[in-house]
Amino acid sequence: MRTGKDQIAVIAKMVDLLDTLTSGDFDNPTILSQQLRLPRTTVYRILKTLIDQGVLTDDYHPGPRLLNWVIRAHPELGLEQRSRPSLKRLVGEFRETVSVYRRIGASRVCVVRQEGLEDVRHSVSVGVPMPLHVGSAGRILLAWLAQAERQALITQSVNATHIIQSQPLPDWAEIQSQGWALTVGERDPILASVSVPLFVKEEVCAALSISGPKQRFTADRVQHMIRSLKHEAQIIAQVIGDFPCIS
Repeated sequence: MRTGKDQIAVIAKMVDLLDTLTSGDFDNPTILSQQLRLPRTTVYRILKTLIDQGVLTDDYHPGPRLLNWVIRAHPELGLEQRSRPSLKRLVGEFRETVSVYRRIGASRVCVVRQEGLEDVRHSVSVGVPMPLHVGSAGRILLAWLAQAERQALITQSVNATHIIQSQPLPDWAEIQSQGWALTVGERDPILASVSVPLFVKEEVCAALSISGPKQRFTADRVQHMIRSLKHEAQIIAQVIGDFPCIS
């Protein structure tokens, strides 16, 4: 256990207890007291206090108060939690991989995904920067920006990735008007994706996207995807409310 002359002992014990809970399978006070080398009664009192204050649940998982702290410190996690039910519904409907992308500088980053159910599917890595100027999600994240800012970000993305922007150039006004973007084989020749914007406070907070092998993205199916994506994007926006998901 960490110690120091300026520490308040009970708070230090509480932090060590939370560290231990998140590092292994410790589901009762006896195991925790053995791991922390603290009296069982001390561990029990700390646990009870944390549960009563909403920091932990009755089964020692993160409670609503702790989750609220995390979400306020890391807004993208709030977006992740609130979008998960929609992603599951979309995967259940189309069996393709569904992702939420946010713009981080001149990159787009997947902050949450739900793997598709088909044997051959698009595998998306959470947290890995991807080119902003290619792919339907990137087009959504760029389309509602001012022209000068959009062009500067595209230039930065091209320079960073050495991927040439596809021709013909996107019709940004059309993307705004129709409220969706589709790309086929733009970043990967075998893949297609369709994305819609997720609006919060009248700004594009993120892009909600379905992706998979391009042969499964027929015209009729894409239109069905667009309708469902727009519907789920509205649901996500409602549950997010005024939460600041743009960093």
